[in-house]
Parts: sequence; structure tokens; C-alpha cells
Amino acid sequence: MKRNAQDHGKGAVRGLTPAQVRLYVAGYVVLIAGTIASAWAYRVAVVDEMSDALNAQARNTRAYQGQMEYLGGKANVLGSEISGWFAGLWHGRNLAYTLAVLTIVAALMCFYIAFALPDLPPFGDETPKDPAGPAK
Repeated sequence: MKRNAQDHGKGAVRGLTPAQVRLYVAGYVVLIAGTIASAWAYRVAVVDEMSDALNAQARNTRAYQGQMEYLGGKANVLGSEISGWFAGLWHGRNLAYTLAVLTIVAALMCFYIAFALPDLPPFGDETPKDPAGPAK
């Protein structure tokens, strides 16, 4: 009798809940779809080296940098560099790398939430408490 009570205690192995299964499946779907999309973006990315080189050359001249600093200060130059870097993440082969990182992050979030789901308190299973207190 005591053995059965111990088997169903804290050390008992529980199966996965339906919500956990759905989250694990969603994580794998995101991982597979994101990997395929990232590989496709890497494969079809056209490296337009000439236009990239001309844009970089135009922005790296002393006159351009001096004009940017004169009009908006050093913050304007820094903001322009950050804006150019962020815009560069969304085209060409950098898009493939960005998709790969976002895919891994999204899949890991799904897996972590599914792993932590049994430890979360239940939602909607508790009976509401009476603010006046228990009836006597």
C-alpha cells in the first residue's frame, strides 16, 4: 500500500499534456520551415557587389561624413550607421542569416514554454473565493 502512494508522489513520471505536445510540434514546424526559408533565401540571394560598393563608397567619403556631422552632430552619423546596418540585415545573404537566427530563437521559445508548462499554475481550474468569507 505504501509503495503505491510513493509511486504516485512527486517522483512519478508524468506524460506530456496536449498543450505541451502542440508546443513541441509548433517548435519543430517553425524550425523546419525557417531552415527551408533561410536556405532558399541564401540560395537565391543575388550579390550585387557593384551597387553595394558604390553605396558604401558614397557614404564613406569625408565630405559626406562631415556634412552629416555638421547637420546633425555625431548622433546623426551614429544613427545613420545603425540604420544602414539594420537595413542591410533584410536583403541578400544577410537576410538568410537573419532568418536562421530568428528561426532558432522562435523554436527555442516554443521548446522552453513547452518544457516549463507543467510547472505553471493551472488557469481556470480553481473555484472563485468568496470575498465575504466562508459561510458559517
